[in-house]
Amino acid sequence: NLIQALKRNPVFKFLSSVKLAVPLLLVIAGVVAAGTLYESRYNAEVANLMVYKTPWFFGLMVLLWLNIFCAAVSRIPYKIHHTGFVITHIGLLTLLIGAYITGASGVDGQMRVLEGQKSNIVVLQDLVIHAESEKGLKFETGLNRSLNEKSASELEFPVLNKALGISVEHFYPFIEISQVADLTQKDSNSSDPNAPKTLSFHLKSQFFDVSESLNSRDKTSLQMGPATLRLLSGPAPKSSAPSRTKKPNPSSKDRVLNILSAPSGEVIKAVTLSELKKHSITAGGATVSLLKSYEEAVVAKNKLAENGTPGANPALELKVESQGKSVREVAYAKFKQFSLNRNGALGLKFEFLAEIAGPSASESANPGMASESDAAPQTGNVIDFRIDGETAWVKLSKNGKEVLKQQVKTGETVQTPWMGMQITVDGIGSSSARVEKITPIELPPKSNLPPSAILVKSDLPEAPSEWIIEGQGKTIPTKNGNVELFYGPKTVETPFQIFLQEFRKKDYPGTSTALSFESTIKLSESGSSQIIQMNEPLQEQGYLLYQSSYEMGPGIPTASIFSVNRDPGRIIKYMGAIILCLGIVIFTLMRSKWYLNRQKLKTSAAITLLALMGQTAFIADSQAQNATSALSPEAAQSEITRLMELLENR
Repeated sequence: NLIQALKRNPVFKFLSSVKLAVPLLLVIAGVVAAGTLYESRYNAEVANLMVYKTPWFFGLMVLLWLNIFCAAVSRIPYKIHHTGFVITHIGLLTLLIGAYITGASGVDGQMRVLEGQKSNIVVLQDLVIHAESEKGLKFETGLNRSLNEKSASELEFPVLNKALGISVEHFYPFIEISQVADLTQKDSNSSDPNAPKTLSFHLKSQFFDVSESLNSRDKTSLQMGPATLRLLSGPAPKSSAPSRTKKPNPSSKDRVLNILSAPSGEVIKAVTLSELKKHSITAGGATVSLLKSYEEAVVAKNKLAENGTPGANPALELKVESQGKSVREVAYAKFKQFSLNRNGALGLKFEFLAEIAGPSASESANPGMASESDAAPQTGNVIDFRIDGETAWVKLSKNGKEVLKQQVKTGETVQTPWMGMQITVDGIGSSSARVEKITPIELPPKSNLPPSAILVKSDLPEAPSEWIIEGQGKTIPTKNGNVELFYGPKTVETPFQIFLQEFRKKDYPGTSTALSFESTIKLSESGSSQIIQMNEPLQEQGYLLYQSSYEMGPGIPTASIFSVNRDPGRIIKYMGAIILCLGIVIFTLMRSKWYLNRQKLKTSAAITLLALMGQTAFIADSQAQNATSALSPEAAQSEITRLMELLENR
């Protein structure tokens, strides 16, 4: 039959053998130990990426399942002493099936809810690329998160490339984002000697490796560890240069949108939000319309959404039209350098001001470069830059005493006498435009995963490649029109909404370290209040919500962060665990002295009974053959002994 044929098959013999089981279990034990080390050094996400959610670990689990299954089949036909073995193997198989169902269709993510607000959006670890064209064509594909860089050959998405004209050229798993001067663009007043200047440079030490820039109008100083960096000049010019930011009547409390020329950075027009809500604005040969304004803009389901806290993250979603073309742009009040369009939206850039304020005294007196004479004395380590034509002077001071002064050109490096820091001048120019610089970094231990980024390219030959940071979206022009592209974590919606009434945190006495924290929530407007604590999750419609973290502090809205878990394989795993425990108990009992002694007694009784039955049958047979003959006592005893030996041998 089939079972006997399988038992003779060499592949089946190997799959069911102990020769496979022992090395396989040792390998799995070593892999799980490595995963535990990764989790302790980094976090659970890294352990998943390195071990538990890799294809090769899934292959090990499949091989283990086959080994257990084939071992159970190889014992057919089963006997009574196989009971514990069979039940134990059924439990193991059930456990592995439940784990597969959980991994394939379970939900494990986080939900962030602001105090006084509600949400049902769960952010997962999986990454997606979502694209939508002007013609309504939508496309979404997953991108496997990885710890290694990926090139174009590993990032082929045929539908995205053929239908929408966009290709993914590169993937960085972990990046650092810095704002640097874009010296490829020139301000319209760059020939003016009093025009604002920009110096971009690179700082490197054993503690950091970053690119930065200083601008004499927007950013004249910054703090880097124990060092202060400043951009200085000679005496301030007598005539004030026009301010870059145009501000209407300072007494008004309406918000303002500055419309700038993308090439020069000059303000073309300043309009209030109230005016923009009433009608479209024409500026720079384009028409600007307000699609929607937000008090707290968040990205949800690959689009901007309102989370409701007034002033938390003001933003405007705009539509720019010119010469039959139309693009979408987002202007954030708190993230002024953010743009969906790298080179501007049809020649325009935007600056959204959260609230109007009158010009400060320093702006009125000295809108250009801060003068060296005006700079306040500094203690500690100070690095001063002063632009002199195509070169820059670098002066290092410690507690007001000069320790080094050197003139450098673009590309030259200065070594500081403290912190082992190197300063390399990357560029000198008159542009005030700034761009995001993407720098790949190593995975830092004991921290959340840094954002990743992808480099995308349009099928337009003249269009430059664009970096899209995880959680951001951009408008990419293609031969078939503009495509809205979003790259970031996948989101799912729960069938219920969590309304956060109040978040509470209790600290250890005398510290700001949390001893415990909890959230009071409602599942509906008319529902009763419930409490979610660290060790007391909420169970609702197959979902478990754990209190995992929080956000609170001066200037930011209080938010509660819940770990959300839906495990469709949980019941199957519970059943497998129960069956496994039952099998272990039966297996142990059947190997115990009590059970073995009991079996010996049963065997002895059975032998005696069979012996007597054999004697009776022998007597009956003898009587049938010869009614006058009889079995002597010696012969009967000999026959009983023979039967007992026969049964014991069996």
